[in-house]
Amino acid sequence: MQPLPLHGQARCDGLAEAARIRQALEPLRERGDFSPAGTADALAALGHTAPGTRTESLGPTGVAFLVDAGRVCIEGRMYDGGIDVDAFGGYPDHPGCERPSGGH
Repeated sequence: MQPLPLHGQARCDGLAEAARIRQALEPLRERGDFSPAGTADALAALGHTAPGTRTESLGPTGVAFLVDAGRVCIEGRMYDGGIDVDAFGGYPDHPGCERPSGGH
């Protein structure tokens, strides 16, 4: 269940997109907007819309998100203390960016 690392141009693209997302979400974090809808709107403004984007509440001061940007997956969470964003290349033996359930 370990995500695949990115290499070469995909890594550069992933890191750049993670930075764009962090920058777009920072104003929401600063004003305390931890709603999944607000996060989805900010991601949509960057071109990341459903069905390739998922947001979910982590309680009153947090939201998680997952973006399937083709060959790059972006996953993170925004909470009152900051924003964590990671780029990766999906999962082995599993299509898309969703974490597979179960095991081998």
